[in-house]
Amino acid sequence: MTDKILIIIFWAAAGLVALSYVFYPVLLLFLRWGRKIKKPIYFNDIPLVSIILPVYNEEKHIESRVKNLLSQTIAANFEIIIVSDASTDRTDEILRNLKNNTIKIDRLTKRSGKAACINRCVELSSNSILVFTDANTEFAPDAVEKLIRNFGGFDVGGVCGYLEITPAGKQKSESTYWKFERFLKKLEGEISSVCGANGGIYAIRKEYFKKLPEHKNILDDFITSLQPLRFGKRLIFEKDAKAIEPASESLTGEYRRKIRIGNADFNSIKEAAFLLNVFKQGWITFFFIFHKLLRWFTPVFLLLLYFSNLFISSFYMFYNITNILQISFYLTGLAGWFLMKKDKYPIVISSVAYFCVMNVSLLIGMLNWLTRDSKPFWQPIRNREKNADSVQ
Repeated sequence: MTDKILIIIFWAAAGLVALSYVFYPVLLLFLRWGRKIKKPIYFNDIPLVSIILPVYNEEKHIESRVKNLLSQTIAANFEIIIVSDASTDRTDEILRNLKNNTIKIDRLTKRSGKAACINRCVELSSNSILVFTDANTEFAPDAVEKLIRNFGGFDVGGVCGYLEITPAGKQKSESTYWKFERFLKKLEGEISSVCGANGGIYAIRKEYFKKLPEHKNILDDFITSLQPLRFGKRLIFEKDAKAIEPASESLTGEYRRKIRIGNADFNSIKEAAFLLNVFKQGWITFFFIFHKLLRWFTPVFLLLLYFSNLFISSFYMFYNITNILQISFYLTGLAGWFLMKKDKYPIVISSVAYFCVMNVSLLIGMLNWLTRDSKPFWQPIRNREKNADSVQ
């Protein structure tokens, strides 16, 4: 009887992992096939826009980031709201020296976290369209114009832009992952609505913004971009609104970032629970479950898959083979970790390593969530990597 229960656990765990990473893209392609895509309705007149930019210790990048925003094709139609999270470097000094009436600058008196910065930015904003971005993102010259033109349609409450992760050196694993993510967002947007945007480039109507909780680490971009869905509006994907963002320079840096994101995933479930109302949200409920929830709990499924397989492998030849395959997979990931630390990136091995690192960091993020170790502060990974290198 015990072995039968373990076999059920094995196949259930395997099925849930496959649902998210294999069957979900196939499902999206099936739903998209033959569907008439609704043409976007563009604005005749360009609306006024507020650019929301929270920063912390960005002295090396803030000036070039602001110049990038001021060079936009519709820069005359927007304001830039920058709030510093009590930065301890020269960020605030550099901002004070930027003399431009387009820019509003504020500083939090004590370290409060990204959500607090975003809330303050929105308080200071004057316009009806909010465009959210990060300090390490760079927009194409017409990115804002292409992003906000979609709000001409009454049913559109938010727009997710096209974010390209540029590999740092030979580190292509994260870039490959984001290509897959963009593919899923495109299909979701064409079928119904994108299930969450990336913080580097997205926009919503200000009327749908909901103040973010400031006491815990959350996915601010995910939560904020989904708010229009509460009101029956769509979050669509605009492939022509392009931006680039550098990948972490090392697998270690990506690992640290993923732990923070993993912790934020679980802290954000309560805020996104309204998506589980299938009668109101339709396909978006399935998008949320398959694209988000199953991904977030994949580390648990992988543990169940491995240990159930371990206990039944001695009784059945088939499960002995699957156990060997699992061990080989994780050993490949471990080998990939060491190779990538030596700046070697064979595509298959590095992809396996990235998958393993992503799920280990998700698991640690989950444990932090369970133990309520959830600080709202964020540290730019590129700065942490630099500090780590200097220590060595």
